[in-house]
Amino acid sequence: MCIKNSKAVVAAKNGNSEEFAFNSGVRQGDGMSATLFNIVKGRIVKNSHAEGTIINKSVQIIAYADDLALIAKDKKSLSKLLTLITNEASKRGLDINVKKTKYLSASKRQGRRDKKEIEI
Repeated sequence: MCIKNSKAVVAAKNGNSEEFAFNSGVRQGDGMSATLFNIVKGRIVKNSHAEGTIINKSVQIIAYADDLALIAKDKKSLSKLLTLITNEASKRGLDINVKKTKYLSASKRQGRRDKKEIEI
């Protein structure tokens, strides 16, 4: 359902904002909301110019619902890909939730793990 002539307040740590009116948007949970989000997410992925596949030992992006899995051959490539995705998302008013961001390092060689954090 599209939103028309609605009012809202924003709840923040230090209290609520003043009530304000807005005349456009889509309610969260509405079928159109997911469709619009997927369109925007598709543009973010496409415009990040992530190239290659795992077979070519480059980078790959897997998207499902509101999640993205970024796969890269090394920490440097992953960090670069994350920066590209973050910048593209920011252009569209979206932010990466750092608290929900996880990463996994995998290697065939024992003891090769890099335990350093990846900067976002």
